[in-house]
Amino acid sequence: MDEDDIAGRIRDDDELIVLDETRAIMGGISVSTAYEDPELMGLKVNMSAGDRRSHLIRFIKREILALRAERVARAEANAANIRAETEARVEQRRARQRLNRGLQRAVNPEPAQK
Repeated sequence: MDEDDIAGRIRDDDELIVLDETRAIMGGISVSTAYEDPELMGLKVNMSAGDRRSHLIRFIKREILALRAERVARAEANAANIRAETEARVEQRRARQRLNRGLQRAVNPEPAQK
């Protein structure tokens, strides 16, 4: 991203936040996870001047909150699918157990009680 893109992203009322606050908003992710996250790193704003060796990186809080909301919505949608798949597997297991019990009774009938 060049400087024009960054200047266009930052609004007058935006709050720039540091990595620690960004990590907290994203659920307390580790530093390495933050740096390995391409979506998150795509939102960073490099505040370093010129060719300085040290980097001053900030994030736009509004964009981080939007990314977090998007991920929460995605996780909720995935959770519903995973829950449905789990319930289907449990039902299949119960059906197999019922079938196996029925087969065991047919092969080894219980003696009649007197």
